[in-house]
Amino acid sequence: MQRAIFANACIESTLVSLRILNEFFTREKTKDRITASHYPGYRTPGPFLSKPDLQRINDHLAHLTWQRLTKPAAQWPHRLFLSALIPCQHFLHYLLREFLSPADREHAPISQELYAIEQFLQRVHMA
Repeated sequence: MQRAIFANACIESTLVSLRILNEFFTREKTKDRITASHYPGYRTPGPFLSKPDLQRINDHLAHLTWQRLTKPAAQWPHRLFLSALIPCQHFLHYLLREFLSPADREHAPISQELYAIEQFLQRVHMA
């Protein structure tokens, strides 16, 4: 039972992060929310989640639905998580190229994240 609780918390945390990243890559600038469009010269690809996928995530996170009651361990397709990696990869390249020099303290951690994303995508494409 405890394992299921932790697994559910991890899934929900991941879904919230997907929703935040999807919003970050939208093209609209808002007063209160930071988006990729706020970065000078960055051309955001736009949201990566389809409207049905976003609606399913929103329903799961914010509403008690019949589907959630009948299928509490619903499977989330890996494509949802993979779809976030490409825009993140492009944005990290942009940060390293346009904003950070190798001497900046953020350069190394961002480079490591970018390397991890690229290695993961390479393994997925080879499989």
